[in-house]
Amino acid sequence: MQQTQYQRDKWPFLVVHGEGIVKASPDTARIVVGARTENEHLQKAQEENADRIEGIRTVLHLNGIRKEEIQTTDYRIETVYHYADGKQTFAGYLVLHLLAVTVLGPEKAGAIVDMAVKNGANEVSGITFSSSKSQNLYLNALSLALTDARVKAETIARAFRAKLRPVPISVIEAASPPAPEPFLKAAFDSSSTPSTQIEMGSIQVRASVEVKYTYY
Repeated sequence: MQQTQYQRDKWPFLVVHGEGIVKASPDTARIVVGARTENEHLQKAQEENADRIEGIRTVLHLNGIRKEEIQTTDYRIETVYHYADGKQTFAGYLVLHLLAVTVLGPEKAGAIVDMAVKNGANEVSGITFSSSKSQNLYLNALSLALTDARVKAETIARAFRAKLRPVPISVIEAASPPAPEPFLKAAFDSSSTPSTQIEMGSIQVRASVEVKYTYY
């Protein structure tokens, strides 16, 4: 006999949380590089900055980075002051221009950083790794989370000598698809650097669910 909604609402239930984790190698790197220049004359600071950025763009293009894979993420002009003996003295202007570079093949990240620095970059503010298959990875993690929740529910039901109804009455997804994994967040300022070795590691994709089962 088919159960009514009222009867189902009266069934005893239990709530469990499940978690699934999937690890994978990244296939894309996003590198933020740029130029920071200072001069007492704004136009000169801008010109020097533009020269550095052009050098960065040129070397990136020569090494297979397409125009659409380079995007300005920050451009600012700030007034610089020096402070001494409680007095503020005008020192000039600071110009900052940052480019986000998408690199297909994260093993190239170190070489890209080196080339950018040798051709004008004096600012590296972040490297993140991601996967073009992130959605599929997340769905795999979600499947593992649901399995984890069911195993927990079955274990609890057995402990009370009860039987779990196979279809849950509620499933709440408690996570979203993964964000890129950060590698470097601190900026540095250098006109030259030894060969940069980037350890990309692996991406960890996590999913969580809250599942409500009834039992009898």
